[in-house]
Amino acid sequence: MKLVLYFLTFVFITEASAEVLKVRPYNRIFNLQKITLADVVDVDGLTKDAKVKISNIDLGDAPRLGEQRIYTDKAISEAIRQTLNKKKWTIKIPRKVIVDNRGFELDRKSVENELVSYWSTICAECQINLKSLQLPALPPTAVNRPWRLEKDSRLPRGHFSAKLFITLVDDREQIYWANGQVEVKKKVPILTRSTPMNTRLTADDFKMQWRDVTAATDTTPAPKEIDGQQVRYTMNANDILWQSSLVREKAVRRGEMVKIFVGEDNWQISMQARIEQDGFIGDTVNVRNLQTNRILSGRVVGAGEVQIK
Repeated sequence: MKLVLYFLTFVFITEASAEVLKVRPYNRIFNLQKITLADVVDVDGLTKDAKVKISNIDLGDAPRLGEQRIYTDKAISEAIRQTLNKKKWTIKIPRKVIVDNRGFELDRKSVENELVSYWSTICAECQINLKSLQLPALPPTAVNRPWRLEKDSRLPRGHFSAKLFITLVDDREQIYWANGQVEVKKKVPILTRSTPMNTRLTADDFKMQWRDVTAATDTTPAPKEIDGQQVRYTMNANDILWQSSLVREKAVRRGEMVKIFVGEDNWQISMQARIEQDGFIGDTVNVRNLQTNRILSGRVVGAGEVQIK
């Protein structure tokens, strides 16, 4: 959609020597008490004398921090008529002139990097996309002062508000807020086919794919936690497999002999032990070492398998 900007134009003479004043439709100011015509006009190309003259045309008090003032073309033209010699100017004024006092803003890129870097430590396997960021309007006392963000220990679910501390010259911290919207994507298990309720899944029934999980309230199981499990309800192809999508089947039962092990993927020490309680995958359970009769604690990682902490 094209935005057509209409101008009210006063042409008092058409000689090449006439000064041309073009009033901007949007003007951002900072730390001003009064607004003059010079604050809303493109001054490039104007003579020094012209700049002095328009700086003496008073348009009233500046808007307060975080506010804006809107002038009509008639209000601007009336202020000009009372001061300038009509025979020496060509003046172009838009229908509406906005003067916005948004104050001093922090470096947007620095704040974005700070937020995304921190969120990436919470979910290293996630893609974080900061869709929007609104920074506060700051007073002159906060200009070029040190700042820090108070961060939440959880990933935001869409919209967020981050507390922003500005250290003033007297070492006091002033609190402001940075608001915005974030999108979080993660590789999650996706069904490759429709599955009726209680279908037992195989490795061919799902694949890993990037999906938007910004508003997710559940976690997803690891691939090794899906193979052999049953779906709790009928699901469609391309549905995300959440933890709640699977029937929780006991992976170990009290009194059974299980494999216990310590180590990582490239090395492992294992032995047999007796489980002391029922448990699902992911549960922390106790096992008894039959050789020493000691009780050990570990995490159930598969059917009949416990990884010792």
